[in-house]
Amino acid sequence: MQTVMNEKEITIAIKSKRYPCYPTAGAMLRFRRKKGKEVNNIDLGNIDELGTYLWCCAASACRREDVAFDFKDEQEFMDCLMPEDITAWAKSLVGERTGDTDDGDEKKSPSE
Repeated sequence: MQTVMNEKEITIAIKSKRYPCYPTAGAMLRFRRKKGKEVNNIDLGNIDELGTYLWCCAASACRREDVAFDFKDEQEFMDCLMPEDITAWAKSLVGERTGDTDDGDEKKSPSE
């Protein structure tokens, strides 16, 4: 899988097909219905939660953009991924969030 970020748009490639895969309100709702918790409470060390949220984001973004989504559930979807793929995608989202929620103490100005 390859994760590509263009400004605010994130896509993933699985089996030579590219799918939009970014957070939407629908993805957050899907995740809450599947896992019974909010996405801001996802344990970043929990592959089940991360994989489910990744599937929810891909399914909802594809629906939003009218792109056929070829995976009926998160298990079928995750069978095509490696753990490091999920981690890389999660880091791309966390990177976006950390830019928006800077506490002021860390990463103010990289000097390298």
